Amino acid sequence: MDIVKIGVLLEALLVERKSIKEKMCKEHIINESDRNCVFNWISIPDNTPDKRKTKEQKN
Repeated sequence: MDIVKIGVLLEALLVERKSIKEKMCKEHIINESDRNCVFNWISIPDNTPDKRKTKEQKN
C-alpha cells in the first residue's frame, strides 16, 4: 500500500469532494481481493455547492 498516493488522494477528496474509492480502485492502491475491493464501500457524497445557487445567493 502506497501511503503517499493515499495522502494525495485524500487531499484531492477534501479539495474536490469527489469519490475517492473510485480513484483508489483505478490506481490499484486498494485491491486486496475482489470481495474487499473499494467498490463495496459506502460512497462519499459530492458536497460541492452548485455554482448557480451560489451566484443567485450573492445577488
